[in-house]
Amino acid sequence: MVNNVYMGTNSKKDRIISACISEFTMRGYEKCSTGLIAEKAGVSKALIFHYFGNKEKMYHTVVSYAIGFYVAEIEKNVKLLPGDIIHNLRETALLKSRINYQYPLMTEFIMKCFKEERLGKKFITDNYRYAKKMYQEVYGNISTDLFKKGINIVMAIKAMVNAFDGYSYNYVYGQNSSDSSYNWAKIYQDLDELAGFFKRCFYK
Repeated sequence: MVNNVYMGTNSKKDRIISACISEFTMRGYEKCSTGLIAEKAGVSKALIFHYFGNKEKMYHTVVSYAIGFYVAEIEKNVKLLPGDIIHNLRETALLKSRINYQYPLMTEFIMKCFKEERLGKKFITDNYRYAKKMYQEVYGNISTDLFKKGINIVMAIKAMVNAFDGYSYNYVYGQNSSDSSYNWAKIYQDLDELAGFFKRCFYK
């Protein structure tokens, strides 16, 4: 039986959500059964249907929860500077590194949703409203006057997003699970250097 590491509670519904994230991540939607989820959560199948109705509705609920959890963590902890896209990408990459490390199954679950052709992508799109505000804060009202003359700002932003997102994901999954191997000082240094590199390339 699992406890809910995301909500910090041990209620039956919360244990079901935690079990769903684990099972859907490992097996995907099609191969995952409500029986497996019920067993892992320590509840009956009847209770799952009572809370969620059916497997598809349960999956949709868990997708909504996962995206909402991820976005709420970023909104709560990231210190954004209006208009400064490089600073904001650095800040979000740092927090994403922490989320990916603390909740690796959550990250994997969201990523696998994009690969679930029948339901995952649809549910991600349906829940875009959860992420819209965060994206507006990070990418909205970018101060174009910070950039050097002649820079293709759209392409520069794409390059920076790929670099920062790639770092926050790849560093986590390049480590083992022990806390001692996770060098936060190096992460801060690497992200500072990456931000400095892009400022030298793109900013005045």
